[in-house]
Amino acid sequence: MKVAVLYSGQIRGDYIKNIARMKNILPDADFFFGTWENQKDLDIAGLINKFYVEPKPHYNPAKSHNKKYLKIARAIRDGKLTRKHFPVRWQTKTDEEIQGELGATIKGRNKSWHHMKQHLGHAYMCRDFTRSKDYDIIIRVRYDCMPFYELKCFIKHLCEQVMLHGNPIGFHDNNRVKTLDHALKPKRMIENNRGYDLNDFIVMHRHDLFDPDRTINLYNRKFLSPAEGGWYQIMCEPYSLWGNTLSGFCRLDSQHGYQNDHFNEFKSNVHGLENATKIGDRSKKYNAEELIEESSSDVYFMYDQNVKD
Repeated sequence: MKVAVLYSGQIRGDYIKNIARMKNILPDADFFFGTWENQKDLDIAGLINKFYVEPKPHYNPAKSHNKKYLKIARAIRDGKLTRKHFPVRWQTKTDEEIQGELGATIKGRNKSWHHMKQHLGHAYMCRDFTRSKDYDIIIRVRYDCMPFYELKCFIKHLCEQVMLHGNPIGFHDNNRVKTLDHALKPKRMIENNRGYDLNDFIVMHRHDLFDPDRTINLYNRKFLSPAEGGWYQIMCEPYSLWGNTLSGFCRLDSQHGYQNDHFNEFKSNVHGLENATKIGDRSKKYNAEELIEESSSDVYFMYDQNVKD
């Protein structure tokens, strides 16, 4: 089985160490690296094969999503929505946490303009480095994604499953259980993703089940969806497939840094060091900005039932 690993997008985190980890996990794969022209100064190791002109956003795919959350926030503020209307997921949240989720979407409106660049970056890389080659599996990776070495024990089997069934695999790790145990040793599992999205820390797909030209055309015609929804649109929708979600085998540098800081804080308290800060909530997880797109279906239901004009 011939495998190509394609890195694309912004150079963030300890990209040299992250790439070295991935090469250790897949020593026989071909690796290619692409990013935007404005990232040249960040390529301190000189690894990049090709620099692309960063596309200029010409539409906001999350415009309607943002409007819905604005209306929900106003309805809660005006007392038209109370806890009896909230989805199950919100019942255990504090008012502050709910406001944080709503606020993250509202404040992140400008960020939504850029949520399709990740798909375009991968499309460019597939078009330029793998189209004329006889690859079986393509693995797209973010530069700031830190794969765990344990993935090496499973990667061959995962490639075989994608090749056999066609369903792409999206990797992620979110500490939703809010425990220190998960931060230190995340739960590892694979499951069918029943939503119309595909997690994107790492995306593994069959070479023949992705069309870079279609992806670029969707963007040019203002039809390409943002973030995880966009990955579903280009990896699953055209082929009547669903995505599989693999959790606990990689982590973003930002997550690792936050969790490492928190663990050191916890360790300082355990050892009673004089400069130890007061221990608080023993959790580190993605905040609402990262969870918002994949957890909005239940909020949409509340909107349709109680807010929609």
